[in-house]
Amino acid sequence: MQRPSAVPRSNRRHPGHSAKDSFRLLIENNQRYAIFVLGATGQIESWNAAAQEIYHFNADEIIGRNFRVLYSVADVNSGAPEADLREAHVKGGATIERWRLRNDGSRFWASIHLTPLFNASRDVYGYGEISEDCTESRRKNEMYGSMMNSLRAHIAVVDQDGKILMVNDRWKRFAMENGLPHTERVGVGVNYLDVCRRAKGAFSEEAQQALKGLQAVLRRSLDEFTLEYPCPSLRTDRWFLLSAMPWGSNGGGAVISHTDITEHVHAERKLRDSEEHYRALIDNEVDVVTILKPDGTIRFESPALERILGYAPEELVGKNAFDFVNPADLPAVQKELGFVLSTSEPSKPIEFGFRHKDGSWRILEGVARNLIANPSVKGIIVNSRDITERREAEAELRQKEAALKSSHEQLRALTGRLLEAEEGERRRLSRELHDDLNQKLAMLAVDLGTIVRSLRDTTSEEIEREIRDVQARVVKVSDEVRMMAYQLHPSILDHLGLAVALRSYCAEFAKRENIVVKCFHRNIKASVSPEVASCLYRITQEALRNVAKHANAERVAVALVGAKNHITLTIRDFGIGFRTDAMKSQPSLGLISMTERARQVGGELKIESTPENGTTLTVQIPWKDDQAR
Repeated sequence: MQRPSAVPRSNRRHPGHSAKDSFRLLIENNQRYAIFVLGATGQIESWNAAAQEIYHFNADEIIGRNFRVLYSVADVNSGAPEADLREAHVKGGATIERWRLRNDGSRFWASIHLTPLFNASRDVYGYGEISEDCTESRRKNEMYGSMMNSLRAHIAVVDQDGKILMVNDRWKRFAMENGLPHTERVGVGVNYLDVCRRAKGAFSEEAQQALKGLQAVLRRSLDEFTLEYPCPSLRTDRWFLLSAMPWGSNGGGAVISHTDITEHVHAERKLRDSEEHYRALIDNEVDVVTILKPDGTIRFESPALERILGYAPEELVGKNAFDFVNPADLPAVQKELGFVLSTSEPSKPIEFGFRHKDGSWRILEGVARNLIANPSVKGIIVNSRDITERREAEAELRQKEAALKSSHEQLRALTGRLLEAEEGERRRLSRELHDDLNQKLAMLAVDLGTIVRSLRDTTSEEIEREIRDVQARVVKVSDEVRMMAYQLHPSILDHLGLAVALRSYCAEFAKRENIVVKCFHRNIKASVSPEVASCLYRITQEALRNVAKHANAERVAVALVGAKNHITLTIRDFGIGFRTDAMKSQPSLGLISMTERARQVGGELKIESTPENGTTLTVQIPWKDDQAR
């Protein structure tokens, strides 16, 4: 497809050789600058090929329209098009940078030069515009500006003649913050070399040094020039470091930076002023400060040496520190010193014995650092602290802890033996109550029954009633004795096994407390060891007593389950529950007893509970395979 001409038809001419034709062709064939003519009120009267490329309007679309179509709605509403023409008219020309619009509505950053066109009477009959798409260069400038503004130094870029091309915000703010007249004139477009040449007064000497250094950098005879100089201001005196480095190839310019080094200068002054202060600190240091040569020879000892180890500093200077280290600790000390010599990092704290002047051994804790490269030290500096009393106190504490642990273990063993003895005594009393006293009471009840029958015809009804009352009391006492024997040690546990004993106790508990108890077991033999059976039975008794006293539960589930390597008892009530943190802080005697019973047979007891969600007690005890079905 043939491309439409960017020149209005009325202006088309065949190529000629006149200057006018050549100029016309130059405008038409230019590919970089949009060049067009505006009427006095902004109507577009011509349009070249570059304008079509930049604005995406061809000549037929744009000629005759007002150039406001190239502005955003906001700019049009603010009167920007008219303002631009007015500025060009008043000043005889205007260079403006602003956003312009393309035909498709996209925008670009334009550099615009407007020139008024005069007739013979010097009246403005129109304007010529040359505009260029500077979006990419603006983006780069913004990027460079952002990079420069991110730096803490005051930065300026100058060309090969010393003219300032770009500065960052810190450079601009310095003059405003300090109100220095000579810095106000050091902005874009100013020749920095001329500023240095014209400097007078307090800055003249530094300015001349800066001038020579900058000229050397611009000539490429110097790769970098630096200069520290004072800069008094209205607020405070400051110190700056001027640095200049070339940029670009030969014929390029330089980057100049002024970095505020006031804090650094003040720090150096403070360092110099505080040397005596630090010397006094070392002289009065609590720890021993030692400086060693790489072979261990002592170069310096602080005065604390005499207080801690009994030696005057001059007694050890020149001697080898290794000669005073406990031979048992010497390999570790030499190894750590070798590590310190290979790195600039401090050593880890190391403990070693050091011989006191009185011949005793003191325990020191030392940290070393390689400062051989430091001209003020030129050695390995070691800070040593006497920890003899601390180590002796720790050893005494360990002995007491060991004794306490031993006592605790003995107490636990005693607790186990007491539980075993208690259970044995319960078993003995149960047998005596059941086999002796209970049988005697039963015989007495039988005899009383015989007497009642024999006296039925020969005695009065009152005597018979009294004898029957005695018989009833004897039977009640016999039942109570039997119950006491059962509670001390249920014989059913020995004869019928744990599962049957638990089921029997749960049924008796449910009847007595009017609480529904569901009890079941799985994979349990009757031959569970007496220790395990007694443990689980007693824990069940204690747990169900707690349910009756505290849980306010209407039902309870008791489960006894055997697995390959362990047996598990689970008691779950559906009562009010409680907070377990309170239980952990103040455990009850019942909980302590249950926990200790489980521990005695190698088991573990856990209790889980939350308010309003009931409580679950779980006991798990290891056992052998032959105890499970």
